[in-house]
Amino acid sequence: IKNAFTVHVYEQHARLSLLDADIMEYNQCQTQLIDLYSMNIDNRNENYFIALRILYYLLKNQNEPLAALQDALSVNQKRHSKINIALMMRKSKSIGMFQEFFRLCGWSQWRREARILIKEIQKKERKRYFMKMCRAYRPRLSLTFLTKFLGFTNEKELIKWVEEIDDRLTFEL
Repeated sequence: IKNAFTVHVYEQHARLSLLDADIMEYNQCQTQLIDLYSMNIDNRNENYFIALRILYYLLKNQNEPLAALQDALSVNQKRHSKINIALMMRKSKSIGMFQEFFRLCGWSQWRREARILIKEIQKKERKRYFMKMCRAYRPRLSLTFLTKFLGFTNEKELIKWVEEIDDRLTFEL
């Protein structure tokens, strides 16, 4: 059965899967939604789920499907606020604009389920960027600089995060 109710069920299940941090289940729902949206059954939320798919591809570093998706988007879809922000995140990540990437991660218009995907992306990218910065700026990095650069709200949050990823690192305050 493929009708508007089916679309609604998969959309709700996808949202609940993200809220439960079940990324694999979310992806299965998203796969069904791609098929359902292609049938033009009920496309009211399609742009939002396209934005979520872009975030998922960013999380999983799936560049080929992300490029194919971006090429398939219409001009109007690319202008949709959430799709546009997700594409800007992709661009800033791919060209190494770390501060811009983390600024976009904090965009306040994301719904709760999207923020869960973004939080997972941030975890991964923060660690990658942090390690790059440690190599580039050894032996000293300013806590203020790192806090701002990696998108933390304060230095205590940064220190806690660093201690969680590597308890051998220390800070001189």
